[in-house]
Amino acid sequence: MKKQFFRVKQLADQTFLRAEKSEILNHEELQIADQKVEFLRGAVAAITKKITPNGPTADIDKVIKKTLEYQLGTTFIEESRQCKECPLFQGILKSSGEIEQQLAKEFGDHETKVEEMVYNPLQNVLENDFPNILKHKQSLKKYCLDKDSASNRYQATGKETLREDMEEADTKVEQSRDALAVEMFSVLAKENELSEYILQLLKLQRSYHESALKNLEMLIPHLEHKIGNSPVRKVFGTSLKEHLRITGKRLAYPLEICITALSEYGLSEEGLFRVAASTTKVKRLKSSIDSGCFVALIPEYRDAHVLASLLKLYLRELPEPLLTFHLHKEWLEAAQLPDNQRLEVVKSIIQRLPQENKDNLSYLFQFLSKLTKHPENKMTSSNLAIVMSPNLLWNKHENINVNIGNCVTVNTLIEMFIKEVDVLFPEDASKYVTLPENFHEEDYISNHKSSNPNLNICSDSPRPNTRKKKCAPIPPSHHTPHIMSKSDDDYASLKHSQETNTSPPSKVKSQNNSPAKAEKKDSASQTSQKFVDVRPTITENMINTNKNQQPTMNSVRY
Repeated sequence: MKKQFFRVKQLADQTFLRAEKSEILNHEELQIADQKVEFLRGAVAAITKKITPNGPTADIDKVIKKTLEYQLGTTFIEESRQCKECPLFQGILKSSGEIEQQLAKEFGDHETKVEEMVYNPLQNVLENDFPNILKHKQSLKKYCLDKDSASNRYQATGKETLREDMEEADTKVEQSRDALAVEMFSVLAKENELSEYILQLLKLQRSYHESALKNLEMLIPHLEHKIGNSPVRKVFGTSLKEHLRITGKRLAYPLEICITALSEYGLSEEGLFRVAASTTKVKRLKSSIDSGCFVALIPEYRDAHVLASLLKLYLRELPEPLLTFHLHKEWLEAAQLPDNQRLEVVKSIIQRLPQENKDNLSYLFQFLSKLTKHPENKMTSSNLAIVMSPNLLWNKHENINVNIGNCVTVNTLIEMFIKEVDVLFPEDASKYVTLPENFHEEDYISNHKSSNPNLNICSDSPRPNTRKKKCAPIPPSHHTPHIMSKSDDDYASLKHSQETNTSPPSKVKSQNNSPAKAEKKDSASQTSQKFVDVRPTITENMINTNKNQQPTMNSVRY
């Protein structure tokens, strides 16, 4: 009790009266060691806090379920069970979800190893070694205070008993300082061991990432192959070779669709490939093909000009024209040759084209040649060449509107392709068509819908040509059978009265032989005669117009 009193008194004197104070760490060696210990203690505390932010983990399953990989993988798998209408996306989601959950499990194993091999040893040093150093520091500080108090009392009184207390306190200070030094040096000696723990953490991370990488390397090439070979991808803007590889066809799908339908409906359409079509319909049909939702030519797509515009759009959006970039110069030079030399040179250049280009060019020009044999469409080989040449050949490094002379030259070349199709493209390319013959008919849509019950195809919309057709009046024909509706009752009555020289019963109630009434009768008879002369023409025109409104593609223009 007495020592505690003097210790408090000495502390107060040192604090307020600036009494003499002994140094706790009186040597530079101890001061440097103390700085290193403080650095290590702070570093280890920060590292352990970051390694396991929530402390040691008792249940590893909870750790796994909290990871982003596990949550993302669970979402992938759940969504894959619901998107059966998109098999490609469904398969990718399922495989990705499984690998994400596998990565979460790998992460859980990694966390367990880190906790056992890194966190626990560091935490042991932090909880045992550093607190011991702090305990020895506090003990040394207390002994130094006792020594200073005993020294001050001895100097004030000079008693021998106080001298012995002073020497005893000095001995305890030295012993405590030595014990503190031993503890600090012991911790500093573990610097290499602490470094090994950090290295071990990196090794565990490497092992985890190698395992994750191995799993990903096994899956990613499989998914790349699956996506790369899937027919579910955009058609427009994809190279011809890649498109044919994916679909397993020899003819481009848009060319098959358009040419097959135009051969059925559009050969007699005036201005085909020249008259502009509805932009919205063209975009819709293009998007339908790109999305993989195209099944058949529903009524909204059966306009000849829509199909012709789509065909030109496909050719124009190819990354490389059908006549290719590397032969651009040769084509222009061949087109400028004399007529007696041009054909053979062009034929030799065609043989240098890739096989897929030759097949599709054959199919296209054989159709264009057939189109010129229908004079009612007013599309000669020259007219077709003008509208088709910009979509078949262009320079990779040249603006399309730069050289008008080149345009004329290309027109000449394309016109020769159309005229000399039998010489330049002798093989019948229509044998490569894989579309069913009735793909544009309603029964094909019905059959396709029955084979795909989840597919909702609406075919109730009227055909565009039926909605918008406006035919010019047709001259009357006396051989056309006369069909009258209820609205023709008055006309029938007048005609009958003319044939029987009697007035219609609804118009004339009684006859009178007076001159005035006879004059009125003659006037009525003349009016009736005029009505009879005009009415058959109108009625017959309506009959002919109705007979001509067949479900063809000739009527809609935009």
